[in-house]
Amino acid sequence: MNTSKDSVQGIKKVVAVTGVSRGIGREIFLQCAAHPELRVFGVSRNQEQLDQLSSECAEAGCGDFHLFSFDVTSESLSEHLAEHLKSVGQIDVLIHNAGALVNKPFQEITYEDWLKCYRTNVYGPFRYTQLLLPWLMKSPQAHIVNIGSMGGVQGSAKFPGLSAYSSSKAALIGWGECLAEELKETNIRVNTVNLGSVQTEMLAEAFPGFEAAHGPGEVAKWLIDFCLNSGALINGKSIQLSDSTP
Repeated sequence: MNTSKDSVQGIKKVVAVTGVSRGIGREIFLQCAAHPELRVFGVSRNQEQLDQLSSECAEAGCGDFHLFSFDVTSESLSEHLAEHLKSVGQIDVLIHNAGALVNKPFQEITYEDWLKCYRTNVYGPFRYTQLLLPWLMKSPQAHIVNIGSMGGVQGSAKFPGLSAYSSSKAALIGWGECLAEELKETNIRVNTVNLGSVQTEMLAEAFPGFEAAHGPGEVAKWLIDFCLNSGALINGKSIQLSDSTP
């Protein structure tokens, strides 16, 4: 993993990740925590899984990592998270990975189902970015990366039962483009990476029995490099990372 000039000179890049309790978010957190030139903090609503992740990082001898129980749709930062951000001073990379899935036929989807997808997949990134914007502004070059889905890409293959999930991911793409436009005169870039099939718990919920060609560790490695390095010349874009259908 390459890092920036600042990291080489001893100034760690600060990476913030949501949805770190499982899947790709967990792998992103583990890989960042293992890197000596990165400081990473992650949030999830699942305290039990956060405790397990913390123990795993400690046993592996990981360095500068921090975990917080937090709902990204909250209206304000928790006291512990706010104190941590004050000590960190800035955020260089913000990865919106937390996601919610509903897999039901269209006629059976309730308002609560729909709200579950949109609160986590759209409002969550929207609100969490608002809360963290002061620290993103302090970075010399910040990068916000939304983890989208090929299901949200216009013209891509669609599958029964995923209308709430896929349409929420389409909204996430649109919001990312709007945010990039609003922030284009600042130090912050915004992009959305739309994933195809990755062997995670969420994929198993959406496509029971389907076996993906790629695992979360492989995809996490690509995403970290994109966030820190290869995405430096890209802004306001929807990027497709997929070699399969689904």
